[in-house]
Amino acid sequence: MTKKEIEKFIKEYILPTHSNYYLHKNILYKPFGDELFIKGYSFDAGGRNPDAMHVTYFIMPLFVVEETISISYSQELYYAYREGLFNLKRSRNRVWDVRIASRDDAFKLINTIMDKQGEPVLAKLNDAKNAYDAIKKGRKDNIRVYEECAYTSILFASRHKQDTMLKWLIREAKKDTQYDYIIAIRERTELLLSQSTREERIRVLKEFANITISNLKFSHLMPFT
Repeated sequence: MTKKEIEKFIKEYILPTHSNYYLHKNILYKPFGDELFIKGYSFDAGGRNPDAMHVTYFIMPLFVVEETISISYSQELYYAYREGLFNLKRSRNRVWDVRIASRDDAFKLINTIMDKQGEPVLAKLNDAKNAYDAIKKGRKDNIRVYEECAYTSILFASRHKQDTMLKWLIREAKKDTQYDYIIAIRERTELLLSQSTREERIRVLKEFANITISNLKFSHLMPFT
């Protein structure tokens, strides 16, 4: 199933009951947290089986410079079914059958499941502190995730906590200088650390966000001025 086909079915079955989201191809999104984050759903099909689709709900800080959607906090929608002797075993399937004959039913069910699984979680993720708490679970394993946490802390945390996280990130980035993206993380973080106030740091975060906004080309994401 192509992104263009997915977009058509989202318009037909999802948007009428989720009109508070914007649509860009296979991504449903809306800004939150002073427009510095987006949250929504990614509908992804293809790979080895083009008739199988995964639907993921996510949040993404825009001030972590990216060229495409990058998801650090996410969960997949699933539908439950019973199997085994007497149907006593309850299982979850995260793969949606989007063969031509099944697409209408699949998107109708996805629309219902979004309200049961995705929306209650995304509704609670409405500011920087909520986003930080969701993202931080993975920060020990991934420098990009720690980057998101460190930068997000600027929006709500004490100066001491901000500085502690930014300095740790710089130290980690200095350990690995063979990758350009690691060097870029260190340089951006050093720039943030050099700012003397929260307001100045937020101004820099908005400059970073403008790069991501330009790269994503989502029609309803406006650059900061």
